[in-house]
Amino acid sequence: MKGKWKRRAVVAAILVAAAAVLHPLVLGGLARVLVVNEPVGESQWICIIGRTHGPDGDRCYDAAAKLFREERGRRVLLVGCGRERLAEIGVLPSFDALGRKQLRLRGVPDGAIITAAGNGDRYRSVAETLGAWLGDHHGAQVVLLCAEFRSAVMRAAIDAAMEPSRARQVRVRALADRRFSSEDWWRHRAGFREFGIAWLMRLQQGWAGSGAVEEQPRMNADEYERAFAGKVGR
Repeated sequence: MKGKWKRRAVVAAILVAAAAVLHPLVLGGLARVLVVNEPVGESQWICIIGRTHGPDGDRCYDAAAKLFREERGRRVLLVGCGRERLAEIGVLPSFDALGRKQLRLRGVPDGAIITAAGNGDRYRSVAETLGAWLGDHHGAQVVLLCAEFRSAVMRAAIDAAMEPSRARQVRVRALADRRFSSEDWWRHRAGFREFGIAWLMRLQQGWAGSGAVEEQPRMNADEYERAFAGKVGR
């Protein structure tokens, strides 16, 4: 009987040791499917996308300023997500104003920054806005800064929204969250949340295919207030 329990104890110890070793490898592998991190190459433009999709806090501005310093000929492209009602009524600064301020603080001159107005806040819409801009800037090479766990979603949206030759003009650069990365996300509650959301988005992309996304026209602050008042008054 003692021998039997010893064998069980040894097997249990082996299983625990294997789980400890394989656990990070398996979970890290699942996360790496969500990450696209392409080389900057000879990109002349650094692209920062709207608040909805950008890296946390000022991470994207730090990265953009670093890339700008490495090659002074580069410029920064701010791609917005359309109308910003809170900015229109003065509650928040606009994405353009905030981006320019943060970049100036990091040594990027205002003359090196331009903005492309967006038409929606979905990844496909952001990709379409960037694609239209590339159509007016033939041959431009862009490195797009994106939150790490959203980078594969962004890459897929770009490939779906643009013709192949134009999509190849964009390189997606993944920036890890300050609190976690694809290598240790399971140690943080926020990492679990972002991992789950990103996987759901990738699955949704697979189900929806590459068809164009229909977005409702964005209302400005006055239009939104009138629509809200009409619903309340019913």
